[in-house]
Amino acid sequence: MVTKEQDIDLIRRSRIAIAPWVADSIEKKMFGGVCMRYKSKMSIVETKGRLMVRVVSQKMDAILKEEYVFPMDFTDKPMKEFVFYAPERV
Repeated sequence: MVTKEQDIDLIRRSRIAIAPWVADSIEKKMFGGVCMRYKSKMSIVETKGRLMVRVVSQKMDAILKEEYVFPMDFTDKPMKEFVFYAPERV
């Protein structure tokens, strides 16, 4: 079980990660968590202790081979260009 403190820490670390692009980024509540949007596109989302990340399609196969990474799947059909990192990884 992920604690609220862990969620807050994940959001804090996500903000640090996008700091170089903050001029083109906005933060919005979505999916029961916080979404970081870059140039109006979802890029990083914290939801229920998981980290959802946009991945360019050319790198998707390699990323999915990493431990603790799995396709973003809310409806039995994975979304293109998105993965989840399991709580153990983040």
